[in-house]
Amino acid sequence: MAANLVKHQNQHGLTLVEVLVATTILSMVVLAVANVLITGRLANYSAKQKSVAINLAQGKMEEILAQEITSPQPPQAGSFNDMPGYKYTYYIEDYKIDANSFWAIHVTVYYDHNGKPQNEVYLFTLKRKG
Repeated sequence: MAANLVKHQNQHGLTLVEVLVATTILSMVVLAVANVLITGRLANYSAKQKSVAINLAQGKMEEILAQEITSPQPPQAGSFNDMPGYKYTYYIEDYKIDANSFWAIHVTVYYDHNGKPQNEVYLFTLKRKG
């Protein structure tokens, strides 16, 4: 009987329970890391879409500012030929501060984000008349 005890004590290895516990812990860690990676990827995609919308809005604003403005303009809509999924509207109105007259220029770019329609970026600036 003593020989059997010595024989079992010299054996090395893991029991089935130890293997199952280790596998469970490893699986939980892998799932947590995967969740962080997926969330980061979605956030990156969202930031990219918003960055594109901001750049398009700035470009449209610069295009309007480069033109000579002689009168207010009602809302006008359009799309960007090279950027499907992005649309814009803009309008120009009179704006007075004390004795100074300006044109108020409003530009809004709309875009779809993760299947949700019509997220937007809005820019506003003033241009001195004359």
